[in-house]
Amino acid sequence: SIAKWQGDHWTPIESNFDKGVGDLVIGSMGHVYATGDFQAVNGVGVKYIAMWDGDEWFPLGEGLSNSGYALAVNASGDLYAGGSFYTAGGADVNFVARWDGEAWSALAGGMDSAVGALAAHPSGDVVAGGNFMTAGGVSALHVARWDGQFWHAMGDGLDEAANAFGILKNGDVVALGGFAKAGSIFANRIARWDGASWHP
Repeated sequence: SIAKWQGDHWTPIESNFDKGVGDLVIGSMGHVYATGDFQAVNGVGVKYIAMWDGDEWFPLGEGLSNSGYALAVNASGDLYAGGSFYTAGGADVNFVARWDGEAWSALAGGMDSAVGALAAHPSGDVVAGGNFMTAGGVSALHVARWDGQFWHAMGDGLDEAANAFGILKNGDVVALGGFAKAGSIFANRIARWDGASWHP
């Protein structure tokens, strides 16, 4: 189930998912996007990802081919999804995809393994974390940055996957996960990327 906070109390959103919801994000138009292990909500087939417009749940095209783990909306309002899927809307995307409001598209070939965390940077870039070792064919150990056209490594990456990100007011990226090292430094499961290097 999903609920909405009204300022002083919770109210339910009519959401009878057939399986679990893994992540939620609010879109630029105020719509709620959900992803997870589900393939239907309120009897509507949605294939692992859906949009709530305030009244009803809707599919996003043909959806994803497998579970979604993470969502992000960038400054342009595009929705990004990461997970264990190979296709989105029938397009080959390899674990990460972009929804522009009408269709799914790949991000320079995607990753070589699952994407478990996404975050939208104020610059419009998107940061991804997961089990992958390459992003768009570029060596990127468990973490990478998408600039709208290409994937970029973030230094020497992490020694294990990042599970979540936070963006500081100055634009630095904070990564959380099971990793012990970020780049060459010991970070003990939390590290900060300043755009050029990692810090504990």
